[in-house]
Amino acid sequence: MASSSRKAHGSFPVPKRDNIAFGLELKCLIPLLAPGAPDPQPDYTVKRSKDGKPCKVKPLEVEREIAGNNDAIQKRAHRKVAEVISRFTGCEAISTHEIAQINQKESNYWETHWIVKKANSAEPTAQQGALKGYTWVPVEISSPKLSSNDPSIHGSVAAVMDALKENFRVVANYTCDIHVHVGRMDGKEFPLPAIQRLGALLWMTEPILRTIRDPHSPNYHNKYTWGSELRVRSRLAEEATYGGSSSSATSSSSAAEDDAMLRRLLQLDPTNPHKTKANSPIDLAALSLIARTDNHTSLGQLLSGEEPQYRRLGFNFSAFGKEDKRAKTNPRTVEFRIMEGTMDVGCVISWLRICKAVTAVAVDDSLAPYYRQLMKHLLKEGHHYGLRDQDGKLHAYDCEGERAGQQFATLMGELGLSSQDFEVLWKKVVKDNEKKIKQDAKSGKK
Repeated sequence: MASSSRKAHGSFPVPKRDNIAFGLELKCLIPLLAPGAPDPQPDYTVKRSKDGKPCKVKPLEVEREIAGNNDAIQKRAHRKVAEVISRFTGCEAISTHEIAQINQKESNYWETHWIVKKANSAEPTAQQGALKGYTWVPVEISSPKLSSNDPSIHGSVAAVMDALKENFRVVANYTCDIHVHVGRMDGKEFPLPAIQRLGALLWMTEPILRTIRDPHSPNYHNKYTWGSELRVRSRLAEEATYGGSSSSATSSSSAAEDDAMLRRLLQLDPTNPHKTKANSPIDLAALSLIARTDNHTSLGQLLSGEEPQYRRLGFNFSAFGKEDKRAKTNPRTVEFRIMEGTMDVGCVISWLRICKAVTAVAVDDSLAPYYRQLMKHLLKEGHHYGLRDQDGKLHAYDCEGERAGQQFATLMGELGLSSQDFEVLWKKVVKDNEKKIKQDAKSGKK
């Protein structure tokens, strides 16, 4: 694996703040076989999680009395998924149809249950849709609120995913997503400075973090799902790149006041007479705009897009901007939406660890020295971040996969993660981007 600029080691402090909460949303598709139809995948098998041995997975069948009734088929499938989660994992689970039947609100179950509902974006690919006899049901499975300090989190997530794979012919394609919400266990908003720091860190690291997406996926640019780039589609990107004002702009201030606010954002000495510098003037302008916001709403709107389809970006702050009904009623969380759909347990667990590390270094005051070091490094190096040799010279990479992997590994190391925490995603970054280079070479592109 590529080396990082700072080794992840045991001296990296465990965050003292135990108030960080997480929520996972997993979107997928489950096929149901029509009554009497021949099985289009008679040899369908998966590896069992407990021993790695192959096991045959029979398709869930449509009952004759509901054949042709897609709404009834969907309700049955969702209820069956909830039953399997409860039976095989010991976790409490319920479908939104069951919640409606007992005249309850979904929010009443956010704290305690895995909730099964329709995934609005998920649909079968042309190849999947050609499998005769199947009715495809879009499924979204949302975890209960999870404490970042609970050591059982990853085991619970793995158990739920394994139960799905071993009991259904579940698939996740490019119309599916993995979403991770981060917030506070008590449901309150993080303090404004903490959210500002997180927004600034995600602005600076987005090009590296988004390398977990396959550049050859039909949904790479979010054609099927909402989750576009913060650095392209947000009001912040517009203002930092082209100037002007937006609905989120705050009152004007002097250059000296701006720099003092920026230094506080970066957790530097605000009284230092030397002006803050950066490799990119756009990055410096963006962080200055974040530092100038004086309330959660203006910050949330600044970090969101103007148009509705860009309201919920890959790093979604819309719950703070409160620009639509959903944003006003949702929990006050920041949502990580950049991971494409997968049923690979290792990838999902690795991404959860990364989301936790990114959030903790920004919101946990005890990690201020690490946040300061990371942001100074990112600002100084810009797009050359992580690419210098030990003697300070830029290393020449023949392969885009190696370059992307090096930057990814460097960032993970500075976040305090061990190689075991992120290796599965690092391998994906290297492989996907190597594929890009090979395909570009075949097509004659440079």
